[in-house]
Formats: sequence, structure tokens, C-alpha cells
Amino acid sequence: MTFYQKMAFSLQENHVDLKYAQELSRKAVAYAKNEVIQPTQPRPLKTAKQWEQQRRLTYAACANTYARVLYQLGEWKEALTYSQEAVKITNGENADYNSSYAIVAEKLLPLKQFKEKLEGFVKRGKSTKEIIDVLKRAYVV
Repeated sequence: MTFYQKMAFSLQENHVDLKYAQELSRKAVAYAKNEVIQPTQPRPLKTAKQWEQQRRLTYAACANTYARVLYQLGEWKEALTYSQEAVKITNGENADYNSSYAIVAEKLLPLKQFKEKLEGFVKRGKSTKEIIDVLKRAYVV
């Protein structure tokens, strides 16, 4: 799974072979989601709660990469679903995941549905240049 995730992330970051990145990322998301629900690996030396959180964060990373790939392929509706999941799992504490949500939301949602959320990311210091740019475009409208 880690190989699929890392390879998909690299491809989408460099905007190359996005269909292959989509395939790899889809596999990584499916595996990570299954690991959250029904782990196949033995529990490491962590509490059950820590172990579950680790698996959920792994899924969030995979979901975010998949959302980015889908966004670049113009599959915004599905990208929104995965970017929202990543933000929800991390409680909006990961600026990169928040950024993915912002760029996808801008394409699909009415401004009033996402503007306040993006402003919250900025106020909490969990934003990126992409989020600021989305908000700048929102204020110009």
C-alpha cells in the first residue's frame, strides 16, 4: 500500500501519467479503508485507540492523494467526497488536506457553502497559499 500511495502522490505532484496515478491511488485508498475497518496487520505496541487513529490517518493521506488525482483529471464530484473525508478525519488540522478541499470545493460548491470553512482554516493557521488564493477569488466575486 505504501508503494502505491507514494508513487501516486509523486505522479500527481508532477502532473504526469495521471490515469496510472488514479489506478494506484484507488488501490491505496481501498486497502487503507479496509485496514481501518478490518485490519490485516498485527497490532503494534500501541493502544487500540492509537492504532485505530494511525490507520485512519493513513486512510486520510490516501484519500487526499486520490482527491488530488481526481481533481487533476477533472473528476471534481468524486474528488470532493475524498477531500472532505480527509479533512473530517484530521479535524481540519492538516493544511495540505484543507487545501485539497478548497480547490475542489471552489469548482463545485456555492461560495456560501465553503467560504466560512476556509476562513476557519486560515484563522487556525491550517491554510496554504492555495486556500488564500481561493479566498481572494471569492472576495473578488
